[in-house]
Amino acid sequence: MKIKFDSLPGKGRCVVATCAIEAGDLIECCPVILFHLEQDLLNRSGLGIYHFEWDDDCEAIVLGLGSLYNHSFEPNARFIRDYEQQWIKFIAARPIAASEEITINYNYYPGDCTPMAFEVL
Repeated sequence: MKIKFDSLPGKGRCVVATCAIEAGDLIECCPVILFHLEQDLLNRSGLGIYHFEWDDDCEAIVLGLGSLYNHSFEPNARFIRDYEQQWIKFIAARPIAASEEITINYNYYPGDCTPMAFEVL
């Protein structure tokens, strides 16, 4: 496996590479569980901080390690939603070294620096 769950001082839960990963490599392909926005189940359950926006009607909890990738405005990975298969694929945006934390931009677009509702470390 190319990745593992870990914890970093000052950041908490994270995903790190267990080996070198090349740019363009598939890191992980994760199925999602969809929740309709009007039900607000994720926020009421405490899972709201782990969700991904899916479409205009739904948000998603991503299985595997998918909901544990931390945010960065200079991410080393990106994600692609597969609406038909209900998957999110995580792909290396640049080479990633063994033991390096894998991060994504929560704004979806790698260059989007729209401020987050939390402090970015």
